[in-house]
Amino acid sequence: METEELQRKLSEAENKISDLEGKVTDQETKLTEAHRERDEAKDRADRADDALLITGAKAIARETIETIDGLPERAADRAIEAAVRGDLPKDESGKLIAEKVKETAIAKAREELEYLAGQPLEGDLPLKARESAGSSSTTTTTTNGNGGSSDDQKKQLVEAFQRSGMTEEQAKIAAEGR
Repeated sequence: METEELQRKLSEAENKISDLEGKVTDQETKLTEAHRERDEAKDRADRADDALLITGAKAIARETIETIDGLPERAADRAIEAAVRGDLPKDESGKLIAEKVKETAIAKAREELEYLAGQPLEGDLPLKARESAGSSSTTTTTTNGNGGSSDDQKKQLVEAFQRSGMTEEQAKIAAEGR
């Protein structure tokens, strides 16, 4: 009788182990699925961050290039696309460095103007006349050490993003570089 009792307990223990193994397998499957979903979400977030950076860089480049006189629209579009091609300049925190985007945009606009002129240009690029003293224009600004310049530049960046079609909320997020 003692043997039968031990046999029954052994059988019950084996059943419990089998049930627990099934539960562990189910949990492993759920964990694997959760990891896959997390990785997909991270990829989507990374692509969205990249798209925001590119959109922000395009807005900065367009605003900068629009101040240059004598650059046809198609040439300006090529210069903008060239300015945001490749790795965008970011600081340690991943925020877009607006001044470097502006510098690249000006360099690409210069290349376009030199191509159109058929010769190298001397000096600064010709700038369009300002519309009024209170109008927004691209000027050289002092930076705070990481390529940005305080609240004025952030406000200009938000406005530039909004002009490119973003909502105010999206523009604020993009201006933060996230």
